[in-house]
Amino acid sequence: MAESRDALVERVKARLKMRLADLLEASPTNGHTSAKERARMTEGLRQVLRALPEEYRGLELQAEEEQRLIQGVLDDIIGFGPLDALFSDPTISEVMVNGPHEIFVERQGRVERIDARFKDTAHLMAVIERMLDQVHLTVNESAPLCDASLPNGARINVIIPPLVLNGPVVTIRTKSRSWTMDEFVKVGGLSADAARFLNACVRAKVNMIVSGGTSTGKTTLVTVLSSEIAT
Repeated sequence: MAESRDALVERVKARLKMRLADLLEASPTNGHTSAKERARMTEGLRQVLRALPEEYRGLELQAEEEQRLIQGVLDDIIGFGPLDALFSDPTISEVMVNGPHEIFVERQGRVERIDARFKDTAHLMAVIERMLDQVHLTVNESAPLCDASLPNGARINVIIPPLVLNGPVVTIRTKSRSWTMDEFVKVGGLSADAARFLNACVRAKVNMIVSGGTSTGKTTLVTVLSSEIAT
C-alpha cells in the first residue's frame, strides 16, 4: 500500500528536525536566534529538501509549501510553534491558549477561535518553557502558576495541571503600540478637549485612576498619558 502524502510530509519534517538539531549543536544560539542565524538554518533545511531520496519525490513540493514546511520546523524547534505567526500579526492584542488544541485571539476587541493548534500537550509545554526561559522562570507541578513580562514587552500568564484539568492554559497580552497624545486624538481615541484636560492633569501631577473592563484600552491610555510626562 502506497504511503499517504501526509505521512511522507511527517517523515520529511522528522528529517528536517534532525538536520536542524545538527545545526544547533554546531552553533548553539544560547536562547536567542538572530536573523542571520535563522537565515543560515533556513538554507541548511532547504538543502535537505533538495537532496531528498527518491522515495520522497512524489511530494513535489511547491515553493510556498517548501517555505511553509521549513518555517514550521523552525518555529517548533527554535520559535514558539503556532504562536509565532500570531505574535507577528499587529491586529492581534491577546492570544489565549486553552490546552493544546484550542487557541483564541483577540482582534479589535473581539475574541475568535482560530484553526492553529499544538501537536499535543508536550509540544505546548515545550513552547511554554521556551518562552519562560527568556526571563529565567519555569512552571511545574509544585509551582503551576506563573506571571511574567517577556523581553518583547508582552505579558504572559501560565497555569498548568493540577490547577487546570484540560492541559496548560496560557494568556499572552501583546505589547501595546506607543501612542502620543496627538496620534490618539487623530484616531478618535480622545476628543481634543479631553486630551487638553488630561494633558493639564499630567503636567499638574494630579493623581488619576484609569479603570475599565477587559480590552477597553486602559494600558493604551496609560501609555498615552505617560508620553506627556515632562522629562
